[in-house]
Parts: sequence; C-alpha cells; structure tokens
Amino acid sequence: MSSAGALKSASQKARKSKTNIRNFIPDLLLVCNCNDCWPEQKLQKYSTIKTHRRRKGAHPDSLGHAANTAATPVPSGSNQPTPPVDRVDSTRMMLVC
Repeated sequence: MSSAGALKSASQKARKSKTNIRNFIPDLLLVCNCNDCWPEQKLQKYSTIKTHRRRKGAHPDSLGHAANTAATPVPSGSNQPTPPVDRVDSTRMMLVC
C-alpha cells in the first residue's frame, strides 16, 4: 500500500473510531517520554507511549523537550474549576395569566 493510501486508510479508521490518526498510521514511532524510556530515547508506537505514561509517569525533563511535542500531553483547562452557573429560582419564573 502506498503512503498516500495508508494515510487515507488511517484517516478513515480514525474518523470512524473518533480517535487520533496517530493510532492508525503504520510504523509511526515517536520518542517515548515515560520515566523508563526517556533516558535512552526509546522509540515506541503512540498507543504504547500512552500506556507507559499512564503506568510509569512522564519524565520531568521530557515535558519541555521541543522534539517530543507530538508525544507530550497538551495542558488543558479541564483541571480548572468551572465558574459557578447563575441559577434562577423556579418560583420567580412562574408566569401569572
């Protein structure tokens, strides 16, 4: 299969499973940034990197590494507390006819 065909197939599989295309690109190896693999700069598949980071933790020196941006998690605001939502008292919402 050509590289264009492999990318098209990977894109379709990723869209169907609603996951990242990196999970389906054949022979894509990235530098693993877990505590065990980072000192040796071992190359791993993306799914293996996710498992290693979950089980072994990310190496502190790897988080600012420029070449490893594809494998490092992107900080999100998901751990920030959500602002309080203004709730209207239901008794004030009653309409008088």
